Amino acid sequence: MLTLARQQQSGSIDDHQLLAASAAGDERAFAGLVARHGEMVRAVALRFTNDGTASEDIVQEVFWKVWQKRETWDGDGKARFSTWLYRVTLNLCIDRSRKHKARSWFTGPTENADLVAAAEPGPEQSTRAREELALVRADIADLPVKQKAALLLSAIAGAPNAEIAQSLDVTVGAVEQAISRARRTLRDKRQAREGD
Repeated sequence: MLTLARQQQSGSIDDHQLLAASAAGDERAFAGLVARHGEMVRAVALRFTNDGTASEDIVQEVFWKVWQKRETWDGDGKARFSTWLYRVTLNLCIDRSRKHKARSWFTGPTENADLVAAAEPGPEQSTRAREELALVRADIADLPVKQKAALLLSAIAGAPNAEIAQSLDVTVGAVEQAISRARRTLRDKRQAREGD
């Protein structure tokens, strides 16, 4: 176990090794998985729910599922742990969204809105920035689920297209197309507003 802790600190241990050690009863290894991936799961959940409490619940549910599957999950030797984790996270977000009939994934105040507003020099510009941010959030909320998911995993989690494709059970080309369509839709809506 001491060797595992040293490997973890040096970053030389991968997710599969941490999962295997967790399955063998090493709680520090499981804590290492949570530490490594917790912020990504939280960021994805927060963007989908726009609710801090709901996103924390999702984080707990995701890692509870990881804990339950730690002894049986092997990824078929091909899949990366993070790919499976993205899928579990997205599925829980979508399920929660359906349960609560919440279609707004990007509405209401967020930390980012405060950062954008704080960067503006005056109250008039701050108000304008908040209004634009709210419009962008509404535009994103209107995107089809797969486009939102692909855009989110790309922009927030920084996932490569191949991993996003595995998480969404689509081809890499479909992911590229979804991201491209989402960006085009957002750009077109912004340009239409600016033309008014």
